[in-house]
Parts: sequence; C-alpha cells; structure tokens
Amino acid sequence: MQKIAEIIVTLHFDNKKFMLRKVAIFIISGIAMVGMMSCNHASNTITIPEASSEVLVTSFSLKANDSILSSLDSVYFSIDLNNARIFNADSLPKGTNISRMGVNISVGYVSKTQLLYKTIYNNDTVIEYDEENTQYVNFADGPVTLRLTAVNGIDKRDYSIQVNVHTLVSDSLMWMPGARRDLPTSLETPTAQKTVKTTSKFVCMTSKDGKFAVATAETPSGEWSMQDVELSFNPDLDELTALDEKLYILSDAGDLYESSDYGVTWTDCLTVWHHILGAYEDTLLGVSTDGTIYNNVTYPETTTTPIANRFPVKGNSQFVIYTSEWTTQAQAIMIGGRDASGKKLYDTWAYDGKSWANLTKTHPAAADGMILLPYFTCKTSSTNWKVTKESVLLCMGGQMSNGKNNETVYVSRDLGFNWHQADSLMQLPDFIAPVNMAQAFVEDVEYTLASAKSRSTNEWTPYPTRMTPRWWVNPLTTINSRAVAAITSWDVPTIYMFGGYDNDGNLVNSVWSSAITTLMFKPIQ
Repeated sequence: MQKIAEIIVTLHFDNKKFMLRKVAIFIISGIAMVGMMSCNHASNTITIPEASSEVLVTSFSLKANDSILSSLDSVYFSIDLNNARIFNADSLPKGTNISRMGVNISVGYVSKTQLLYKTIYNNDTVIEYDEENTQYVNFADGPVTLRLTAVNGIDKRDYSIQVNVHTLVSDSLMWMPGARRDLPTSLETPTAQKTVKTTSKFVCMTSKDGKFAVATAETPSGEWSMQDVELSFNPDLDELTALDEKLYILSDAGDLYESSDYGVTWTDCLTVWHHILGAYEDTLLGVSTDGTIYNNVTYPETTTTPIANRFPVKGNSQFVIYTSEWTTQAQAIMIGGRDASGKKLYDTWAYDGKSWANLTKTHPAAADGMILLPYFTCKTSSTNWKVTKESVLLCMGGQMSNGKNNETVYVSRDLGFNWHQADSLMQLPDFIAPVNMAQAFVEDVEYTLASAKSRSTNEWTPYPTRMTPRWWVNPLTTINSRAVAAITSWDVPTIYMFGGYDNDGNLVNSVWSSAITTLMFKPIQ
C-alpha cells in the first residue's frame, strides 16, 4: 500500500492536469491505508516532507543550439539556494544572442513551475514550464524569474536567473600553463631585487642584509650565471636601469653610478639625481631635486627642464618603446608612480626625444610600481576563422592609494591613451598574487608540437591552468590545413615576470612564465 501512495503522488507531479485538491485526497487516503497496515507492520511508514523544503531547484542548463553558440548546453550554471540566484559565472562571449533560449530545469516536488520575463516587445509574460516541450525565454532584458509553488499551493519561492554575457570582446585570451622558478641569485632568500635587459643580456640584481649578487642570462628561460659582488656604496635596487650594454643605478644618497660589466664593478658618474625614469635610445632620463623644485634631467648630455603637473618623481613603470605610422620618432611611454607630494598617479606619459606629454584620457587605478608591457590580443575571423594578432599594451600590479596591490589587468589598444579593464579571461590566475615593483618582459619562445604539451625543466615548476569556460573552444582545432609543408615549430610571445613585493612588503622570490592561449596553439596553415 505504501507503494500505491507513492505512485499516486508521483503521477500527480508528472502530470500537471491533476488538481491540487485531488492530490490532497490521494495523499490522505494513502496515509490512512498505511496507518492501518502499520498495526501489523510497524516498520512500514511514509514521511511526507514539509512543502516549503521542496521548493528547490536541483539543476539548470540551457538547451543546445549551435546557431547561438557551440556547446551551449554545457555552459555551467551556479545555483545559490540561500539567495535564490541562478547564474553562469563564466560569461558567454560578447554578442551572444540570449533573447530566445531554451532551458532545462529540474526541481523538487512542486505543483507549479513558472517562468516570468519580458518578451522582446517588452511585454510581461508568464509561462508554465513543460520539460517535454521546448519553450524559449528572453534573457536579454534582464533576469528571468523562476517561480516554484509547493504542493500545498501556498508556499512559493522566486529564483532570479541571470545569463551573463561579456561586455568586451574576449579575444580568445586566457593565461595558460604557467611555470615558476626562484629568482636567479647566489643569495639565500633575497629581500630586494630588480631585473633589467641590456642589448644582449638579462641582468637580475638581488640583495640581503647588505650583501649583493648579480645574475645574467641571454634569455629568462636559459641558463643563468650568478655571482656575489662587493660594492663601495649602498645602492637603491629599485633605480637599476639598462642603457644599451651599460647599467646605471643610484646610491641611497642619489649618486649616479655606471657599470660596463653587468653590475660587477661600478664607476661614480659625479651626478646626483632623485630618480631614474628609464632609458631612451642613447640617453638616460631622470628627475633631480634641490628638495623643493623637481626637474627633468638627462645623461650623459645634461639638460634640465621643470617637471609638469602630475609628473612622477618616483615609482613609475618600466619604459615601453614603440614606433607607429603616425610618428617619425620612437616613443617611450610609462604609467603611474608618485608625484612630488607623494600622491599616487594613474597618468600615462610619453617622451619623443625632446619633451614629455601626458596622454591620459581614460585610465586604470592610480598606483606606483605598476608593470607595463607590450603584448598581443587575438581576433578570430567569423568567415575563415583565421586568427590575427593585434598589438596592445598591458598594465597590471602596483600599490594603490589604499596600500593594497592592484589585482586588475588593464589593456590599451591605442598606445596608452585609453585603458579599460581586460576581459575576465585575461586577468591573472589565482596562483599569481598581485605585486608592486615587479618587472616583466616579453620574449619569443620557440614551440614545437611536443614542447607545447610540456615545458617543465629542473628550474621551472609547472602550475595548473585556470579552468576554461565550458563554452570556450580553440577555434583552430576545427580548421582543415591548407599548407603544402607542415609547421613544426612557431614562436610564442612569452611573458616573464620577476619578483615584486606583496601586500606585506615582502619580496616575492619568484619568476613567473606564461603566455596567452591562442598564441600557444599551432598556427593555421
């Protein structure tokens, strides 16, 4: 008899044509019969759950529709029962049409499952969900309400269903298999470092408790030569700068020193500066001060001009040197830093060999010690699926005005005039903590079909990738090759990020290596 009662109840829930009053009769009858049986069989009991506890959503997904998006039915939706929210944390690509989408919904034992939304004509609509027949819902005009009514016909709960779509083109960007190694140094657990690039070598200088070391390599992923060095002055490692094959640095008193052997020995330039901004062609650019007035200065040719308003006197990013079809001279740009009053800056400045100009229109958060580097985004043609690279600038890290390190990656597609937050797929993975005063470089690394699968060595430890959105697929995998000769190797622009300081001011003893997804794939032929 217990089985009969259960079957009656189940039939009601699968068939919406039964009236709620009839359900109550069936349930009562079933309970009465079970009660009579329980006199002889005390173990045969039925528990009817409280109606309110059954107004639950157990699963939600979108129906497959390749005309909207490949693998649409595998997009993962989170169900927040506490706050009655259903949403996809990984947003769909920009431009996805969500005005007519089929849904799959599984719920507890309820008497009604309704969807409330606005049609494309802005009319309020209520439909009864029917799992046997596809019903199309408009998610383009805001969240859709899923209303569940319990079997008692009284208890109800509304769930908000949000289908998120990227507001920016993701460009198929994602940080992929990362690798980490310790900073190259002969010192154990260094407390300060800076890495620069000369014409032919990378130089990493580190210090701890008054001891110093330098390490050199032709490429960040290559073999590093390391040695201890003895200095006759106390250097400020944050000021280390490369100009051609020479290195420059300031002492803690502001004296400018020069090295021609990659930091092993140093010569006093008999010049006192407040800060080294960077190097442009054959000139070192900096800031000097008499304690009240700050000036832009150069070396070895000496020029002095007053600094402009909002110009950084400390903490600016590395220089990025670029040329364009609109300029006859190479441009050096930097971002962020602190002004003479100590205020954090967000400004982008450019130098053309004669003067500085503030390029800022839209900007990232104000910070000093930001990373600035040239990179690429990738655009995929919707007609031939060919992927093309677009040059951009990336900005990340730095210490903000609240004393915390910036966690956001910004991108500029117009050489630093305008910045916006990069797509979520381009943000740093969780295993790379935000830092300030780090240095980053982009070097081409030759990939082969074998090396693309694994790039770990004795020095480099691989790290897991960020989980890709379920809708994301490599567009290159579906393309038929048209090449006469197979591509066996290709260059991947790889980012190497050295050191930096965490939110507590401690040096991060790491070099991180990573690249952007599409650039790591074997090119289309």
